[in-house]
Amino acid sequence: MQSFSAAIIGLGQSLGLKVIAEGVEKRSHLEMLAKLKCDEAQGYLFAKPLFEEDFIEYARATRYWPNGLCAQYGEQKETPSYSMAG
Repeated sequence: MQSFSAAIIGLGQSLGLKVIAEGVEKRSHLEMLAKLKCDEAQGYLFAKPLFEEDFIEYARATRYWPNGLCAQYGEQKETPSYSMAG
């Protein structure tokens, strides 16, 4: 699994793409992806799928509130950018 993931991440990044791993469910998966320098990840480890209203509430209550969404919803809130890449 790790060699397959490394190949996919390497291929995407060699093409100049940002690689986002989907379906991350365990902390060990996230740690492996971080070691492989995967750019970002999403999955049940972070949150279950949510309707828009539920997502907005969740995002406001956590650190996952990108600046672009703040402007869209009329809020001015500085948040750091989160990425797996160092």
